[in-house]
Amino acid sequence: MKSKFKNIFSQSWLILYVNVALFFYAVSELLHYLMVYPNFFSSFLKQLFTNLSFIYYNNTQSLTNWRNLVFIALLVIVIGLLVRFWRFSFVLLECIGLFVLADFAFLYFNKTIGLQEGFMVAVLIVSLLNIWQNSRQLGLL
Repeated sequence: MKSKFKNIFSQSWLILYVNVALFFYAVSELLHYLMVYPNFFSSFLKQLFTNLSFIYYNNTQSLTNWRNLVFIALLVIVIGLLVRFWRFSFVLLECIGLFVLADFAFLYFNKTIGLQEGFMVAVLIVSLLNIWQNSRQLGLL
């Protein structure tokens, strides 16, 4: 059991964790920027975030409430399943990245935005490539 924890906290795993966090940071920063402009992508995301925020705000009364404990347990189970089925999770990350990049490209080619957020697009792409490389190195893909 000790070797399992040793592997989870090895350098390759830590780099994978950091790259996944960096990917989600880049996606969230790009979404804050891109949702200002009205199009199909932003209306879909606003509806999705409205539904997710409804779930979140209706479950924040108390951590001792049994419904909140069930919600937290389900969240932990979902995260565990995403780690267990990493190939599916990686495809999900690719789809999220593709969706955000398609929204950026759509707005760029319509001359709605310029390359102001090009750095975040580069961070998104580099972090996704690093996730792929570390996943291959760890034998997850």
